[in-house]
Amino acid sequence: MGLISNDYYIKIFNKEHIILEEVYEISELTYTKTLNGIWKASLTLPRSIKTTEDILQNNNHIEIYRRINEMNVYNQHISAKEELLWWGVIYNSNPHASFFTIDCFGYGRLIQDKLFTMYIRQDNNVFTGEYDKVLYNMLNVINNMYNTGVSQGTAHKNNLQTTRIINWNDNFYDKLDEFTTDANYFWQIDKDRKLNLYTSLGIDKTYYEINSDINVNKTLSITSSGEIYNYIVAKNTYTDDLDIEHSIIAEAKDLNSIYKYGVFSKELVVNDIRLQSTLDKYVEDELNKCKNPLISISLNVSNCDTFNIFDVEVGDNISLILKEISLNTEIKIIEFTIDCKTETMNIELGNCMFREESPKVYRF
Repeated sequence: MGLISNDYYIKIFNKEHIILEEVYEISELTYTKTLNGIWKASLTLPRSIKTTEDILQNNNHIEIYRRINEMNVYNQHISAKEELLWWGVIYNSNPHASFFTIDCFGYGRLIQDKLFTMYIRQDNNVFTGEYDKVLYNMLNVINNMYNTGVSQGTAHKNNLQTTRIINWNDNFYDKLDEFTTDANYFWQIDKDRKLNLYTSLGIDKTYYEINSDINVNKTLSITSSGEIYNYIVAKNTYTDDLDIEHSIIAEAKDLNSIYKYGVFSKELVVNDIRLQSTLDKYVEDELNKCKNPLISISLNVSNCDTFNIFDVEVGDNISLILKEISLNTEIKIIEFTIDCKTETMNIELGNCMFREESPKVYRF
């Protein structure tokens, strides 16, 4: 079994993130990053004094690095620096006669399968406030029971308020997924195991181009939907605690989309939004999801000068040219998997992240 380039290596830490070993001999290495999801990685390591069952324990931390050699104008080596590509935990280590196969997940794995059972038994099951505060309060509750190792990070403010009832059999990861979708948050757990919440994630890297004539090895899938809505209305009528009836209404439209495609309207059904600002934000967010046709594209691409697969992240916007479908557009990276042996990338691209078959319902 051959080894991949020695430009790649890993660091293994114990559960307290104390370094145990650095491993430079790697046979296979792929890693995946997903927008608002749990990352993955798979490795094959030859057996050695550095790769033992004790070091490769489940839930030990692992980091994947790439060494970058800096050259001068004469193509002479000047220096080397390390680039952290991926981080997470060992999920399963399978020993074989001469090697280990290892499955890993990002730090999102640390907050999976964490039930609120013990806390809810204390009748403290209502969480109220802005979404970031609610999520961080819930994380503190979970850490008091399980000590996940994941702590509060930074949050972009969107000022949306919510009141949520948590049941005894709810788990934190599912609630994180649900609440961030409702609030149009992106979430990510960084290398320091901090949970961060973003109203936007990624940067403009449209100077990087995927082009079917240059670096596309294979088109894996292309799906699109002509369903668009560029004029959206939502209304809710509710009765407060004093039996007084209230009605709130919000609307939003996109003139550019209307000019290009014509008017396509949609009424959203909501039944538990009681704040006008929440309803206004909800309608505006739904408009941004639906004002253009949805497209999702999966490709296998090569590393090259016009598209550095190691210099993009999920959430980034890049340029895409696919001549077979006459497509020339800017598009967002939703997920990618890099094979370090071949230095190729399976990449999923889309022009929308939170597009729903039916609208999600906010809680006020």
